[in-house]
Amino acid sequence: MRRSVLRRVGLVVGVALALPASAASAVPATSAAGATSPPTLNGPTVARYYATVPVRGTTPQPSQAVEFYERHAGTATWSHRALRRSDASGRYATSFRETADTQYFVRSAGADSPTRTTKVVKATCSTSKAIFTKLPFGASPHPSATTGDFADVTAYRNGLWAGVIYRDVTGDFYVYTLRRGHPRTVLARYRYRDTAFDPFGSVHVVGVTTSSEVVANVESTSVHTTYLSEIPNYGVYWRGRTRHYLSHAAGWKEWGAQSVTDAGEIVGYAATGRLSHPHVYVVAWSRASAHYRVIADLGYSGAPGAADRAGDIAWTSAAGYATVRTASGAVHELRSAPLTSERYESRWIYITGAGLHTFYASSNDGVYAWTVSNSTAPGPIIDSGLVSGWDGGNTFVDIVGRRGDLVVDLDRPWLITARGARVRMPAELAPSNAPTRVITDGGRVAFTSARDHRVHIMTCR
Repeated sequence: MRRSVLRRVGLVVGVALALPASAASAVPATSAAGATSPPTLNGPTVARYYATVPVRGTTPQPSQAVEFYERHAGTATWSHRALRRSDASGRYATSFRETADTQYFVRSAGADSPTRTTKVVKATCSTSKAIFTKLPFGASPHPSATTGDFADVTAYRNGLWAGVIYRDVTGDFYVYTLRRGHPRTVLARYRYRDTAFDPFGSVHVVGVTTSSEVVANVESTSVHTTYLSEIPNYGVYWRGRTRHYLSHAAGWKEWGAQSVTDAGEIVGYAATGRLSHPHVYVVAWSRASAHYRVIADLGYSGAPGAADRAGDIAWTSAAGYATVRTASGAVHELRSAPLTSERYESRWIYITGAGLHTFYASSNDGVYAWTVSNSTAPGPIIDSGLVSGWDGGNTFVDIVGRRGDLVVDLDRPWLITARGARVRMPAELAPSNAPTRVITDGGRVAFTSARDHRVHIMTCR
């Protein structure tokens, strides 16, 4: 979220996961003369993007040295690295990261195995026309406008889309809903005068409840300052066209929603004290009209994290320890690796996305995932591995769908589908990490196009 409390929580540098060192080689894959029998090699024919692909085989004799060669299909250069010797039974094993179709073979005792190819999962995608073609409140942008008028969609449930329409000339935000076959409905207008605001975040729709109530975070329109961090944020919802504030304590300086679960529970945060150095709490509302309840006290400058669709809630304390409370009430610490691992890390893990029983965090070497669906035993939960690497900067989790589709980006966004295909997103209006997308339960992605500033839907199969 891009609210004032969360603006002060930066990305954290994680611990690197290093593959074995490799060396480039243009040496052709040929067997040495006089070799008796080649080593064997087995690997999958298809793998999801950034999966760890297991490679196994045997050597002609026990305890023989094995060298592994790999290259992306269509390139001439082989990467080469030496492996440990095969075991007493002549078996060996290694692995590699699947980022593209990969060819590979092994060499042992002067003989080469047959070359295998593991292909990365592919997807065929199409983009719809704008879901509505006319922005209702303005003409062409004024020459002094910075973004132009635009619309976004950031919430979806049971056929109801919800988002914000922004008028650049006047600085007006309109919260709206849209259902196929019905006219667009405007729920509210917010206007900012003589104060700082963010076109891509000052008014942000978070979700839709099971009763079709639209939940949003809105920055105050009555605080006049040039610093966004000094403007409080309020969680609100609409029942029909009537706006209500989420239940809150009198001493809270700001409060907001972060997630709406499948059951309609709203999970968010509250802040007390000075907004420049807030005391942060994780809070939840069982339904939009319910009284709040405090889930966790994070201390000063803690990060409230996220809730997944099943009602599991993750957060990071001010001391840097990440915790998840499952829907069943069990509480676990999140760690990046077992205690004995060289990449063990128990602190400075900041959850930035959640799907269904799955949480995601960004680090300097990629995006890690934690699966909590079967976490009934006591003790910490260890990450289930990287789902995306650095690879040009796409390391920030932007949005996650219920079935596991997610958009990751830093300087350009990519969609990683639930099946494991990676697809580059069309050019978007919003800057990286702006909350201007939503992924439906079926994996469709609604986004604001840079070309016409309208909402389009990308569907991948």
